[in-house]
Amino acid sequence: MAAVLLVAGCGGEAEPDAPSTTTSAPTTTVATTTEPTTTTQPTTTTEAPTTTLAPTTTVAERLETVTLPGAGDTVRRYVLYVPASVRAVPALVVDLHGFTSSSAEQDLLSGMRDLAAIEGFVVAQPQGRGGLLAFWDSGPGSDDVSFLRDVIADAVDRSGADPDRVYVTGMSNGGGMADRMACDASDVVTAVGTVAGAYSYPAPCDPERPVPIVAFHGTADPTVPYDGGLLFSPVTEWAAAWAVRNGCADPAGSRVTDEVTAVTWAECGEGVQVVFYTVEGGAHGWPGTLDPERADKSTGSIVASDIIWETLSIYER
Repeated sequence: MAAVLLVAGCGGEAEPDAPSTTTSAPTTTVATTTEPTTTTQPTTTTEAPTTTLAPTTTVAERLETVTLPGAGDTVRRYVLYVPASVRAVPALVVDLHGFTSSSAEQDLLSGMRDLAAIEGFVVAQPQGRGGLLAFWDSGPGSDDVSFLRDVIADAVDRSGADPDRVYVTGMSNGGGMADRMACDASDVVTAVGTVAGAYSYPAPCDPERPVPIVAFHGTADPTVPYDGGLLFSPVTEWAAAWAVRNGCADPAGSRVTDEVTAVTWAECGEGVQVVFYTVEGGAHGWPGTLDPERADKSTGSIVASDIIWETLSIYER
């Protein structure tokens, strides 16, 4: 079995798992029509080509828990959200929680469903394995890559999302899993955004094509240290390695706010970019989160979810 990267405290305390079925075929188990809201505004500093979005269409808002067969006799699940004002051919964002967290807790952290309600994309928030100690196996050869491939295929089929606009995001261990999807599943993943990522680096990584990357990390992160440590290499080395894989030109730095800087590798293969945001003094958190229990762990001067969407949504596979 592939190496498993576990990081304590990646997402906070887990919420109890929702009930699941034991059927071998995909099934829908929950639905609701609650209207999401948001108070954040998109913010970004990267320059990239724009794309024309498909018109929106009004549908019944959907929030459903879907079960899928896992390895052996296991059953896996994910939450699918389709906003009422969804694009005619929407993008799909796969949003991954951290270690000991849950798909529900990840949405509180990232606010991705609220953003989807504004921008008209579809969200899939899968649940890791392990119950209360839920985690992602982000090492090379991971079975979770197969599971997330199944999630993407099922979500595209259920929602009508564009299979060429699939963006994977994640927090901590979920960020490491998003990175693994960029390495091992670039045939179905268009681009990746990570926050406080716990990366299996250095590790084998051979994507089929250049993959756009945007990442955020705090210099005071005690869980996944910015400068590396016993379990991790410096996160700046991880970002630079992606620039090399993508065939990028030399980087350019910029100051975004008083406490946030960005390094951008542009002129990469196939027109992609690698953008790395440093939060000076930031801990193990999601910049701009509206979750009051975690707002003090990172800056509120930028909103990571908005920047991830604006940076990655221009790309098609």
